[in-house]
Amino acid sequence: MRKNIYLFLNLSMNITWRSSLVMLKKILALFKFQINITLSNKFFLVYTLLLPAVNLFLALSKRGIGLDAQEKFVFLTPYISYIIVIAMLFGWAGNIVSLRENNYLKVFSSLTGSKFYIFAVNLLVNFLLTIVQINILLFIFELITKSVDLELFVFFNILTFLGIAICFFAFAIFLKLSVNAVTLQAILTSYLLLSLLSLEYTSKNIILSGLFHFINIFSLVNEIGLTISGKLVDAAPLYLPIFAWLIVGSYCLKESSVFSIKDRN
Repeated sequence: MRKNIYLFLNLSMNITWRSSLVMLKKILALFKFQINITLSNKFFLVYTLLLPAVNLFLALSKRGIGLDAQEKFVFLTPYISYIIVIAMLFGWAGNIVSLRENNYLKVFSSLTGSKFYIFAVNLLVNFLLTIVQINILLFIFELITKSVDLELFVFFNILTFLGIAICFFAFAIFLKLSVNAVTLQAILTSYLLLSLLSLEYTSKNIILSGLFHFINIFSLVNEIGLTISGKLVDAAPLYLPIFAWLIVGSYCLKESSVFSIKDRN
């Protein structure tokens, strides 16, 4: 009896191990696929790294490189926030919708057993690429200003982690839109431009301020950075939009379809 139980348990463990190994291979293949797709889009890298680097150089040339510790945080926070938001806006939301409309999301979900594996791999890829780009930008900043400030790297890597987590949930709302990939790209671009143009909006009303940060994710991430760095004392308007996006985003992730518009119609 004991021998039979032992054989059964041993067989079960072997089956579980083989299944886990097969799943790991699928996830690694998916990871490579996502990396190749992202890196093949040269315009994506131009907008997320080259453009901020050029603007950074021009701004420092005009302003001067003599910045104290607090001024460095305030100066760099919008650049880092921009990289985080644009990377997640197009690399996360835009990429997933593109996969869905080309029927890759349905296929990959079927192979792995859940769409959340694809979401998780996409999130990991964007997190790694964003971290690399932000650290490159910080390194360029250190070279231009001829300074070495490890606190900057620690602070902005923490902000990157928080910003990507927020954007992951917030931009999941775009997965619920019944539009093709081309139309979504236009929507995402318009959203980014409007977010940048309205960044200077301020309100003393905590409800209006919270609503604005809920709509404008770029402003939300930027304000979180300024709050952490000590520039802003009142963080109350940020709590509500963060909490709201966690709820809304979770719902959108759960209810989003893996089928393209053609398949749904």
